Amino acid sequence: MRMLSFDECRAWCESRGVDATNARRLRLRQQTDQTEVVLPSVGLKIVAFSLVLGRILEGGRPTGILLWLTEKGMWSEEFEALGSAFWDRLLSGCGVNDQTEREKPGLLFTRVETQDLRLFLTCVTLFQWDASLIDGDGRKVIHISHDGYVRMSARDRDSAKDLKAIASAWGSGTSET
Repeated sequence: MRMLSFDECRAWCESRGVDATNARRLRLRQQTDQTEVVLPSVGLKIVAFSLVLGRILEGGRPTGILLWLTEKGMWSEEFEALGSAFWDRLLSGCGVNDQTEREKPGLLFTRVETQDLRLFLTCVTLFQWDASLIDGDGRKVIHISHDGYVRMSARDRDSAKDLKAIASAWGSGTSET
């Protein structure tokens, strides 16, 4: 896993055809489909959903998967302190110990780091922070919102099919937009 700065995240997205003008509203330049799923709010369902989202890495894209944390700190001070401690422990477990690196919002995962991706996704969904998950070829963007939804966007029919399978596997009140 490699940490990316805000500017590096933006450049990584732009190079893959993802409009990153507004980091909190990433858009595929040629979007064909979008699906929304209700974000779980109960313990084991959060973990299960993170496992399902982690399937985006399956198939092994050599260019990686970007998890871009775009906002946290919207909940109580105590809640956020716990979430930040959780996040820091995950970073430590991945060997990220430099404070400057820890403050970077992007985490670029390789295809062999599926478990690490799922751990960080669990943290994001548990604490309901805003983040985006972008596949390495820029065909899929998944936005996790603190407002209680996950928006999955696809560039083409095959990618849309993959995302609909994720939504179906989750089986949680999907709605197409």
